[in-house]
Amino acid sequence: MSKWLTAVGLVFLPLGAFFFWGVIQGRSLSGLAGMFLSALVIVQSIVLILLGELAGEEGQNERRTSTKVLFLIALVIVAAVLPAFLVKPLGVNVPNARGRFERSIVRNASNNEEWTALTVAETVDYSEIFKETRFEGRTGYQYYTWANFVDSQVVEYYDDRFDARARNTLRGEAGGIEFRYEANVSTWNQIRIEYRASAIEIRSLDGTALYETKEFHPSVGVKFAFRNDTKYQGVSAGELNFTMPMGYIVDMSFYYREYYAPLAAFSSRVHQIVVLNQTFTPILLGGARRKAIS
Repeated sequence: MSKWLTAVGLVFLPLGAFFFWGVIQGRSLSGLAGMFLSALVIVQSIVLILLGELAGEEGQNERRTSTKVLFLIALVIVAAVLPAFLVKPLGVNVPNARGRFERSIVRNASNNEEWTALTVAETVDYSEIFKETRFEGRTGYQYYTWANFVDSQVVEYYDDRFDARARNTLRGEAGGIEFRYEANVSTWNQIRIEYRASAIEIRSLDGTALYETKEFHPSVGVKFAFRNDTKYQGVSAGELNFTMPMGYIVDMSFYYREYYAPLAAFSSRVHQIVVLNQTFTPILLGGARRKAIS
């Protein structure tokens, strides 16, 4: 029994040291959790070696029984944490593992008028219209931060945050980041805008479908504001049913996620639509947002 304990301890000790080095170099499980688990492997290895020495001493049966119990406990702990470290060093493809940083910022418009509509949509004072702050949570890069809506400042903040996080390879920093923003502008004449079956639909007056998005389900925190004369007022989804002689439709999709460990991540998602008239005045603003944390 003593030889087995010592042998197992001697096998796991260099493995623990290897994984500890991998955490520091950013090649295995990231962050403080990785440091803790790799240190735990090292400690358990040392315990196994010591238990082997104790088991080698002849004598008390109680000591031998305790040694066997501790040996089994040590094996269970090592077996539980070891797979977390074998994933990256052995080259298994794990989503959002350290080193995977993906960013995409896309703006699509066909002419100067549509670019103007997009600029207006990205600079609307959503805080004033929806009566809420731009972000939820602290905005320091060390904190989890969610967007309540999308404008140019939100895009700029997460773009800068992505750069800061991607550059920093110190312990505890993000193991993976995804940042996607896409805005598409369309122009139509003689349109009807409705909300049906959890979707915003834009059709021509003869009923031809021009645009549809099903991202605005009531369960995901949907908000709408409609311009009435000189001010905006909140409206329910069921109240959306109006026509326009001409309109610019700006569809804005935002997603940001930081991954630290299997149980340490957060994400922010916003889908937004802005309808502007021929003078580039936003008539309808709608947003659906989701946030997640683990």
